[in-house]
Amino acid sequence: MDKLLRQLLRGELPSAQLPATLELGSLRQDLDRLWDLTVEGDCEWGACIVLSGDQLRRGHPPVRGDKFYVIPECRVDQHDFYVGFVHTHRLDAESGGPLLGFSIMDFRCTLYDGDNLSLVRSGEELYALVRTTDCTMPPGTHLPLHERWEWQQRYEEAIALARSERAEKSESDALQRRLWMVNRALCEHLGFAFYRGRQASPLNLIYRPLPEGRENHE
Repeated sequence: MDKLLRQLLRGELPSAQLPATLELGSLRQDLDRLWDLTVEGDCEWGACIVLSGDQLRRGHPPVRGDKFYVIPECRVDQHDFYVGFVHTHRLDAESGGPLLGFSIMDFRCTLYDGDNLSLVRSGEELYALVRTTDCTMPPGTHLPLHERWEWQQRYEEAIALARSERAEKSESDALQRRLWMVNRALCEHLGFAFYRGRQASPLNLIYRPLPEGRENHE
């Protein structure tokens, strides 16, 4: 594992030093297992991610959720080198395609728990939120209730618009595009970086937060 990735996993990098790609090969077998369980049971599965020597691995056996979320069965302080949480999102029931990115609950938990790396797998797609030292809100931050409701409404509106666009204009990428708009806005609000890629390939940095006072044109 190179020095830059180790710093990222420990939450030690400012936004400007984030790598352009993330290679998470040591987690692929665990990610495949979580997805197999998701398909078999039609529900979400997840596990904590820890750093063991130079390898990323899951910190406990997979945890079963329901159709909409999965809750860790351990505390962050139970792990010596806690990195974050990985879980699955089932495919979209209407299109059969992946659901891009993270839900409002995912963002809330990632922020509060202090995850340095949060992963979601949906089909063959893999998404990552990454904490930075200079942009991300501090661990333990609660998202106010009114904000949670506002963001949840934005998700619901995005999905409804995507369904309408797909039905009226045959836009196959409508859901992905609309969900990305909400994910990007939340990343900007909370200060997370966002990576995206295929399960078997390095993830690409597609949104980098900037310190307050600087405008982001990505």
